[in-house]
Amino acid sequence: MPFKNKYFYLSLVCLFFVALMNICFSVLTKFIVDTLLEHNISQFYHFVILLVGATLILLIAEYGQQLFRQKYINSMGEYLHEKAIYQLLHLPHDTLGSDYISTISNDIEMIKELYYEAQLSLWHGLMSFLFAVIAIFSLDFMTALFILTLSLLPIIIPYVLKSHLSRLQSVISKTKSEYTVQLSDIIEGVVIIKNSFSLAHFKEKLFKKYHAISQDIDAKTRIGSMGNVLIGFSFYATTIMILWIGGYQVLSGAITVGTIVAIYSISTELVHPINLIASSLSDIKSSQDIQQTFLKTEIYEDNLNIQSDFHHIICHDLQYQLNDTRLLDFSKQILQFDKGKHYLITGKNGSGKTTLIELLTKNKEYTQGDILIDNISIQNMSYQKVQSFFAYVPQKPIMFHDTILHNITLYQCYDSEYMLSLLDIFRLKDRFPTLDSLDERFDQKSTLSGGQQQKIALIRALCQKKPILILDESLSAMDEQSSKEIEQYLLSLSHQTIIHISHRSQPEQYDNCIHLY
Repeated sequence: MPFKNKYFYLSLVCLFFVALMNICFSVLTKFIVDTLLEHNISQFYHFVILLVGATLILLIAEYGQQLFRQKYINSMGEYLHEKAIYQLLHLPHDTLGSDYISTISNDIEMIKELYYEAQLSLWHGLMSFLFAVIAIFSLDFMTALFILTLSLLPIIIPYVLKSHLSRLQSVISKTKSEYTVQLSDIIEGVVIIKNSFSLAHFKEKLFKKYHAISQDIDAKTRIGSMGNVLIGFSFYATTIMILWIGGYQVLSGAITVGTIVAIYSISTELVHPINLIASSLSDIKSSQDIQQTFLKTEIYEDNLNIQSDFHHIICHDLQYQLNDTRLLDFSKQILQFDKGKHYLITGKNGSGKTTLIELLTKNKEYTQGDILIDNISIQNMSYQKVQSFFAYVPQKPIMFHDTILHNITLYQCYDSEYMLSLLDIFRLKDRFPTLDSLDERFDQKSTLSGGQQQKIALIRALCQKKPILILDESLSAMDEQSSKEIEQYLLSLSHQTIIHISHRSQPEQYDNCIHLY
């Protein structure tokens, strides 16, 4: 999607006529006042008719600009949402923090309002200002010069305050994100929290974070209010100047009463766009850093025709910095996975079994060493290319609120006969005897047991027909008999490379056992 779309330009066209008709309204007022003072009835009616025409055009243009403005804002919101979802689905997992939901729910709405909507407001202000300057100088040069000088104050003030406002806006966004994460933790773990009598602690912690948000907003409001007061001063000073200088010009006969009325009317059209320009620039500056983070990600079409086969995967001197004090060192072990071989990975909790899988699948970036697939570093492969080698089944099965069929296929093409045969092998045929029975929806009320969910997740992985099947304690929720039967079936697949993390399996059944320390 282009940065600007048709609704943006249609909004600008409508804003052009809104700004032009506003000035025409003020100029026509001058002629109406002067014809009244001159008792020129014919000219009076003539200018009144023109005024009505200008008003109609103004109202139509105003309706159009509001309509197209909203369409533009909505389309840019959809564009940002697409960017955010693309990052979520395509970037390595460890590059996306648990606060990413806040990015989608909070930051996008803020950018729509403070960046894209402010852009249109800025253009509105610029066009109104330009027409007002031309009109006011054509009416009286001297008065216009003083008014224009005072009107520069609202433009200077936001630039003085912009760094403070931008910093505070970033802090507010970050704190809101942290609040969302804490709230999600409480909602997810509410039973444990209440059971451990820790409710007061979590409540206080959440309140402190919300209070911090309020304080940051107060600080931003104080700075913004100070700027608004100074900007408001220019409005009152402009009014005084018009009455003083313009009044003197009328008394000396240099201009008419209609002219000073028009100057005063246009001056409000001059001050308003300047305020609009100033506030829009301030909003754009305060949200620009956050908006730029969305634009860094290029969106490419998914390549669904990737053909991935391999002969071996080799890990060279692999290390991963888990935190400031702990390094997972895999370099002391021979980590090589050959096509068609079956590997068992064991080790105590915290030895890095799941982390190794995340490194292999490019869901974490290793600190040192390299992973080669047929002598090509995965660093030189796209994330999508690496994923095409692996079908991954985690310990806790991921089930979507959708039909069982869609949970298995994930909306991809599938071999129905193969799927039904797997349902039979995994003893799910009684529950799902036909393809139509797979239209059953999974939701919070689903009666599927944990073991049945693991079986469905495993069938999903096998239906993808990828060369490497990764199991991370993926049989743990099944009963012992089902677990052994399914494991035996998987080990009978001579074409399938299997990497299995398990505490229950027998090492002698595998081609190689890798024990992590």
